[in-house]
Amino acid sequence: MVIPWNDIITLAVTTALVIIFFFTMQRSRLGLGMRAVAIDTEAALANGISANRMNAAAWAISGGIAAIAGIMLAGDLSNANPNMGFIALAAFPAMILGGLDSPVGAVFGGVIIGLTEVMTKIYINPWANKPPHWLENIVGTPTILENVHQVTPYIVMVIILLVRPQGLFGTKEVERV
Repeated sequence: MVIPWNDIITLAVTTALVIIFFFTMQRSRLGLGMRAVAIDTEAALANGISANRMNAAAWAISGGIAAIAGIMLAGDLSNANPNMGFIALAAFPAMILGGLDSPVGAVFGGVIIGLTEVMTKIYINPWANKPPHWLENIVGTPTILENVHQVTPYIVMVIILLVRPQGLFGTKEVERV
């Protein structure tokens, strides 16, 4: 098995960013302030936390992470194609699957969706690159399921939402009367 250096560096940078992000959100004043504003803006303002500063910090952090992700994605020019912008379509089911209020869930949702997409591409359409010799004369046969891997993340998302509407790691909403 050969793993390119680009992939190893991307994995290392991503792991470091996730650890720094979780540490920042759980252990720093900035993370505490951002969580307070996200949960209840009025209560955070009453305690002296600037909602505008926390929102600006959230945008700055997300912009920085997006820039790093773009650099990592552009670093692998062997996979460059015009459809690279559709990566957000895979991020949506991962976020919903993990739970909208859980960063840990988003990471696990991303892993589950990524594995689902890759395994579907490998096992549902194993002839995508070269069909077996007996299928070469049948028009359209290898391409019938060619793009089913792009749909399976949404199928998994719908199935999980039917069973657990808040996602795998999301907190169940309590309705008080």
